[in-house]
Amino acid sequence: MKKVLFAAAMLFAGVAVANAEETSYAPAKGDISTSVQFNPFNNDYTFKIDAFQFSYMLTDKDAILADFGLNARNWKDVPDTDEDQNYTSGHYGTFNFNVGYARHFYNYKRIDLYAGAKIGFAYDFASSKQHAEDADNKYEYTKEYDGTDFEYGRHKGFTLNFNVFTGMNFYVYKGLYVGVELDMKMSDKFASNSTVTETTTINGNTTTNESKTHKGGHDFNFDTTVEPLVKLGWTF
Repeated sequence: MKKVLFAAAMLFAGVAVANAEETSYAPAKGDISTSVQFNPFNNDYTFKIDAFQFSYMLTDKDAILADFGLNARNWKDVPDTDEDQNYTSGHYGTFNFNVGYARHFYNYKRIDLYAGAKIGFAYDFASSKQHAEDADNKYEYTKEYDGTDFEYGRHKGFTLNFNVFTGMNFYVYKGLYVGVELDMKMSDKFASNSTVTETTTINGNTTTNESKTHKGGHDFNFDTTVEPLVKLGWTF
């Protein structure tokens, strides 16, 4: 009897393994995937999410995708004094958005290989300020930079991007995957105008001076360097 039960248990286990091996982990028509992307080799050695991506499977092999990312920094430097209300401050960041197409050309068990291309834009924003104030002498001075963060050397601008990529997703569980992706890109950055406004108030009298910098042209860059990305996503 024990032998019969043991044989039945082994048969059941074999069927379960066979069914597990036959389970399809590859995305299929109508599936939607979401993922986060980050570069583990960025220059400042910190973990930073580069983009959130969404894709929709038009067929079992073809997908359309969209991704967007936002990185920003806001800072303020105040001297250690109670006499004068002096400070410098600023902020900068980048918003990017891309749309594209991916072909899932090979699937085997938990492995999914794909390649594709995408096009989009990036918008860099920046501004900063210098402020000095002396209440006793009724003096106040403000210098505002619209389009420039003077502390970190960031400038406002608009960039068009074109990427080609290939990658591999490994399904840890049904729907849950980790992946690596290699990107090559072309970009064309267009110069943006900036404005500097100085406002001085002495004994209640205010004077304002404004200067504008007009820039033209563009900066085209074709980079054959491969940028590695790591992805963590879910298909449903």
